[in-house]
Amino acid sequence: MLTRGRWAFLIALALAWSQASAALIITDADIAADHYVYDLTFAEMASDAVFDADVWARSNVDLFPEPSSWGGARYVRAERGFSVASFTYLFDFSNTTYRPVHMDLRDYLAMFCNQDHNEDTVITTAWSTDGTNYNTIQVLASPVYPTQGVDQAGSANAVLAGLPATVYYRVTMENSDANGFSLVQNQWNRQRPPSGDGRHFRVDFTTAQVPEPATLSLVALGGLGLLGRRRRDG
Repeated sequence: MLTRGRWAFLIALALAWSQASAALIITDADIAADHYVYDLTFAEMASDAVFDADVWARSNVDLFPEPSSWGGARYVRAERGFSVASFTYLFDFSNTTYRPVHMDLRDYLAMFCNQDHNEDTVITTAWSTDGTNYNTIQVLASPVYPTQGVDQAGSANAVLAGLPATVYYRVTMENSDANGFSLVQNQWNRQRPPSGDGRHFRVDFTTAQVPEPATLSLVALGGLGLLGRRRRDG
């Protein structure tokens, strides 16, 4: 018979599991001609479903499809009133026989002044192979009134040394005015109707096939055996 404490533990465990984020687990079938490509297009931003399923971690952001009366654009925005918002993609190659050796990435940011002309935000995008040490891709600061809006494309064309099994992509939005983020002033991957404008988020990994871990272990054991034999023969 389960005690009340045991039930509470199981419920807490279930809630933690339901809220856990999942990386983009890449398989060999996802890699074609030594490339793995990820896109987030205008069509894929019709709702939050694709972004929510693919992103590894998120805080104070949501995907916003504008009403047609506003113009109908789609983008990921910082939620109103907070001072920090972020999200991270994790591309996980550990279940494949491939490792990324080169990354060609593009992203796109947009920012607008709010009606009070006091938006004070900085958006930074960056990438990493260990989730700790990040390389900045681009930084965009909110425009100074009377400028109404700015946008900026970023890119990273990088060699990935050491055959990493994971690559992280992170977007951070930080606000320092008293009211926090405004309604739709800070935007990532803004795409316009009817089908986007060709600047959507895209990552193209060039990969190289590597031996499976079991094969590497056999090679290592064989090498140790040969080394021991040479020592005995010597």
